[in-house]
Amino acid sequence: MACTRDVLRLRLAVLGGFLLTASKNWVKVRGYHGYALMFLVAAWLLERAGMWFEGVLPALLFRFSNNLFLGSIVAMLVWTLARNRDKDFYRDNYFFLLILPMFLVAKICC
Repeated sequence: MACTRDVLRLRLAVLGGFLLTASKNWVKVRGYHGYALMFLVAAWLLERAGMWFEGVLPALLFRFSNNLFLGSIVAMLVWTLARNRDKDFYRDNYFFLLILPMFLVAKICC
């Protein structure tokens, strides 16, 4: 079970990186860089550390570490698409505004 969780987390990281890049291309703005990407790396590392110390951490701290990375990616993507909606090259990207928060809800519920 732990191996499956690790594979799914890696897929979320890859999918998140792709969507962060693609969304910037869709709306024709510069992608996230600098401190924003350093924050995402730190959030991902915190998630990994949280999984390593799962039995030792208090439940609330574990939940926080477990959802910070995905929550940050979802927030960045929704912010990019909502803020630059008028420049959006693909008008059907509103779909992502509805679906992306559901990834976070699904992860929290499971």
